[in-house]
Amino acid sequence: GVESIPLAANADSEVRKLHWFVDETYVGTGTPGVAISWNPQRSGHYIVRAVDDRGRADSRELNVALVR
Repeated sequence: GVESIPLAANADSEVRKLHWFVDETYVGTGTPGVAISWNPQRSGHYIVRAVDDRGRADSRELNVALVR
């Protein structure tokens, strides 16, 4: 199967939830410092974005190479 990639971020102490997006597609909601799993369906270039429950966002670029 496809390997999952853990997505995790730290946040200020008042933040309770982080909403994760990959290329504008919602992936899931987690808590700061705890990883959620994302299973990319293809190799390629992605933008991973975390939005906290205060509406603040940060993003990173990610290149994925799936090995068959």
